[in-house]
Amino acid sequence: MIKIDWPGQPFGGIKTPFSTPQLPTIDEADHPTIIIQGGGPVSSSVYSKPRDIEEVSLLSPGGVSYLNNQLSSQVVKEKRADVLDDLSLNLARFLQEGETSVSQGATQYKYRTLKEQIIPIDSEKFVATHTFPGSEMSMSLKTKSGATLTFTFRLENGQGYDGNEAGVNYQTVAVDFQLDGKLTNTEKEQLSGLSEGLNQLANDYFSGKQPQLADLGLNDITVLSKLDLSLEGELLPDLKLSMTDTALRREIKANYDGNKLAMSVDKPSLVGTSDSDRRQAALAHYRQMLIEGVDRAQGKDDQEAFMLDAFDLLHGPVERAETRHELTDAESMMLTGLPDFSFHFEGRVQQFNTHPQRHNQIESFSLTLGQETHFKQDGVLNREVDQRQTWELDAGYFKPLVNWEFVDFQNQNYRYYELSERAEIQTLTGQEEGEPYGVQSRSFESSLDVQEYRMGELVDWTTKNRTLNEVVDFTPRLRELDDLLNHVKLEELLLDPEAMSKRAQVEVIDQDESAVAKVEVPQGRRPS
Repeated sequence: MIKIDWPGQPFGGIKTPFSTPQLPTIDEADHPTIIIQGGGPVSSSVYSKPRDIEEVSLLSPGGVSYLNNQLSSQVVKEKRADVLDDLSLNLARFLQEGETSVSQGATQYKYRTLKEQIIPIDSEKFVATHTFPGSEMSMSLKTKSGATLTFTFRLENGQGYDGNEAGVNYQTVAVDFQLDGKLTNTEKEQLSGLSEGLNQLANDYFSGKQPQLADLGLNDITVLSKLDLSLEGELLPDLKLSMTDTALRREIKANYDGNKLAMSVDKPSLVGTSDSDRRQAALAHYRQMLIEGVDRAQGKDDQEAFMLDAFDLLHGPVERAETRHELTDAESMMLTGLPDFSFHFEGRVQQFNTHPQRHNQIESFSLTLGQETHFKQDGVLNREVDQRQTWELDAGYFKPLVNWEFVDFQNQNYRYYELSERAEIQTLTGQEEGEPYGVQSRSFESSLDVQEYRMGELVDWTTKNRTLNEVVDFTPRLRELDDLLNHVKLEELLLDPEAMSKRAQVEVIDQDESAVAKVEVPQGRRPS
């Protein structure tokens, strides 16, 4: 039997299926009490108005007070970026306070309950039944003095129960820090600076912005021998960075949003000159090469930004090391002024042909830029410096047919481009019987293959090849350096694939019908 009692106006309930009781008029403030009765007399109510959402926050016992204050104030926030905001700055605080081991966290519980007496959540008995993808920053490093340090913070969300309450939503934020070994004063100072750069990087990342590796300030840090950094966030692309730094070489690897970078720079190499203007001019030229390469490969803006950011990180003012050989003015004039380096980028796959027999047609690109220098001495009067600048670019991309606005994979109407470039400049300079010399060999070759498909049929196929081979002898100018007009300018020496392409011989191959017919091309699906 169900009884509905209205305040001040008792109502007898539903007697028969045929009766039509009239409900009394009530004020908005009046609320009925529904009593569910089974069998005997009404004894008590088993249903009442639901209580409001209960919110309980618990902190890890003990720990440093300043971190507890920050965690307790931020764990109750809803946005991920707000919960994790400025947690990286604790690294500098831990170093300042002389901490060696910190592990603290805060958890907020949210749940609805029907119970009159609220029983606090028992964190020790709480069991998570479902965990959502979380967010985490993790960093480990080793200093050149041998000390090791790990620093992490993470955010976790989910649901669970503790035996008293079920369907409890929880949010946990935690910070962990461990230092093994003793840091020097210089290491403490530089790691505190790293904390600020890491904070900027992490804040941008967790707020959904593209992170800037340059924010880390690794160019100003000389005390690290190894660094590993990882940032992960729900619905965010992972960011991973690793660096090793020795007396001979700095190596950096980075991975973000499917794009991969591997790069290195040699420290004790044939720098050639301490002229910072020359060095910066060479770097600016290579940066422009990367921009132009991304453009020819039809790369995306975020890929270009990530690449340039990493290139700047690689070629910052690394700790100076002694050059292995003293160079003459003529030899220095023939070289780039940069230490040897390698830079390799592999872009993510933007899209691919959905036809089962053309999955090898993908939109992606990779490029490699590098410099390598070798020195050979033969007696007192003869020696040779061999410096090579190299460039490789491989790309595949789709374009719509002429007068089309989109690539039509469904019916296989599109154009597919494959680009391959190889360029090299070899500079030979030194002394021959005590006299300076300088010769440069330049080579370039590229291939641009274009295939056009209409309704699944290959209807046009063109290949454009470009080749260039040049030799430039700078020896006469190097032997008359008293005349300023004979000085060799940096722009004459630097690798420039785009300029070399314009000077190259061009061969266009229009594949004939027999060549097209030899390619097995399945028919596309025509619209009904």
